Order: sequence, then C-alpha cells, then structure tokens
Amino acid sequence: MKKILFAVILFFTIWGNAMSAAAVQSYLTLGLTGGGDKLGSFSSSDGVTKDIQAGGNFYFGGGIIIKSGEDDKFETALGIGYFGDRVSASNGNVAFTRFPLEAVGYYRISEKVQLGGGLTYHLTPEYDCHLSGSSGCSLDVEFENALGFTFRGEYYISDSALIGLNYTNINYNVKSVNGYSASGSIDGNHLGLMLKLRFY
Repeated sequence: MKKILFAVILFFTIWGNAMSAAAVQSYLTLGLTGGGDKLGSFSSSDGVTKDIQAGGNFYFGGGIIIKSGEDDKFETALGIGYFGDRVSASNGNVAFTRFPLEAVGYYRISEKVQLGGGLTYHLTPEYDCHLSGSSGCSLDVEFENALGFTFRGEYYISDSALIGLNYTNINYNVKSVNGYSASGSIDGNHLGLMLKLRFY
C-alpha cells in the first residue's frame, strides 16, 4: 500500500509541475486489447462465452503530454488509467483488473506518424472469480505490482485525434490466493488498438 501511495503521489507531483510548463497538453485514451494467458472461459448474462485474458481487454486513461525540441518532434506522455477484463453472468462475476502508470517517449517521424516506447507500471493487479453453481468459483488472487515495457505507433487522423497500435510486454507475479501467500506468474503480454484524444 505504501508503494502504491508513493507512486500515485509521485505521478501527480510530476503532473502538477509539468502543467506549469508552456508546451503541455492533456489527453484521454480508449483502447481494446487482447493477449496473454487465458485465466478462464465463462458465459455472460446474454449467453455469450467469453475468455478472461491476462492481457485483456478494455483500457481507459488520461494524462499529460510534454513537448520538447524546437520542432516539436519529441514529446513525453505521462498517464494513469484503468485496465480490465470482466464477465458479468447471472450467477456472479469474474474480473481481472489493474491500474497502469505510464511514461512513454515519442518521436514524430512524419506529419502523420509518431513512434514511441517507454515503461508501464501496473498497480494492484487482481483476479476475482465469484460464480455460484456446480461450475462456480470463489477465488481472489492478488498479484505484485508489475513493471513492463510498452511500444507504440500512432497515426494522426486529425490535429487532436490519433489511432494507434500498442504492444506491451509484462508478467504478473502472484502474491496471494484467497488471503494465503502463493507464488507463480502469468503472461500479460498484449496487443491493443488505441484511440487518443488530445486537448490543446
């Protein structure tokens, strides 16, 4: 908990200092991702079977962009978000959730295209499975905070909107299962399609 609090305080301290600079913008990101180990296969309330993946499946976040260089070809994005995969069924819910902190550097290689790479740090990854019935489950798995690497390519569809592909390499180490210490790891590597909105 202390590590999480320190990371969040550090992020917002950097955010606050950066907002006082001249070449700073804010942004929001929406994404759909897939990949990583399959944690289970479940049927949703509407009868559709869905896999819960360690690299899936919905991302929402935001942050700031700090531009540098006289020609504005270099920039750094600092962000925080929610990342999760969830199934809601008539007999319960299953979810894998975490909260990423990100620092990504970009270089604009042309008028429309920029490439980037950086670090992502996932806070409080948790897998919860609570389903009743003969094939149900009662499982609470906590993972250690995880550090990974992310690589991105983005295309400007307008001055304020970009679409992009994101690849993240990350593993999650098990900390506890139902409150008892445990070990093991899962592969959370994933590929994602992202929409980024910039606010000038």
